[in-house]
Amino acid sequence: MSLIETEAIVLKQFDLGEADKIITFYTLDEGKIRAVVKKARNSKNNKISAVVLPYCYNYIKVYKNNSLDRINNVDSIHRFEELRNNLDKMAYASYFSEMVEKAGMEYHPNQPLFKLLLTTFYKMARGSKKELNKINIVFKLLFLKYIGVQPRINFCYECGKKHKTLKKQHFNVQEGGLICSNCVRARNSDFDILKQKQVDLIKRVYRAGIDSLDGLNVAEDLLNSIDKLIDKFILYHLDFKLKSEDFLQIIKGLDEN
Repeated sequence: MSLIETEAIVLKQFDLGEADKIITFYTLDEGKIRAVVKKARNSKNNKISAVVLPYCYNYIKVYKNNSLDRINNVDSIHRFEELRNNLDKMAYASYFSEMVEKAGMEYHPNQPLFKLLLTTFYKMARGSKKELNKINIVFKLLFLKYIGVQPRINFCYECGKKHKTLKKQHFNVQEGGLICSNCVRARNSDFDILKQKQVDLIKRVYRAGIDSLDGLNVAEDLLNSIDKLIDKFILYHLDFKLKSEDFLQIIKGLDEN
């Protein structure tokens, strides 16, 4: 039996037996971890119950063994109550958490992905409702980068030449990126037609990172068009449908009405 000590974000939890809980964490040093918290639902153990709620950011000690790992100690760093107490923020936090839970590997660390999720939670906690769509776009584009399936937008996926600035660009989801105007003539494929401003915004995110859209006035229709493209890309290349996406779409629909 070995002891693991690391920073961790709670992705999800579910009940085990009459008093225990199994918590799925995404950790800085160990990647995804599933571990049991004994007597977490005991009324006398409210302190630990409060810090293993979804989105909580903790420092944990985990005993790793041959069966189910066991939580030995949890020290709260930030509970992110702001995300659980706001329906819009909770919908996005649940969606991002499930993305990381699906893509993350057990005991296989991805520190950029951990830091992306943590920084995104802080941004949502501090930010306003109108900023959530920008945060969503940035998170998903960087998520693709950190798991190794970033869209190719600087060079043609067919010939490798650098793209020129054009009024419209051809994007192929299956091939994973943009194709130049010369190569597209020889291909009989389905393409998404992107305006240059869509391509420029994606490039901006990959160039400037997590803070790339902070303070930038971006039209909602531009964000929504990129969001649909990213979702299409994720569905094809990662082949998972998220349960939390249905909830998120409901919340978006309420905001539009």
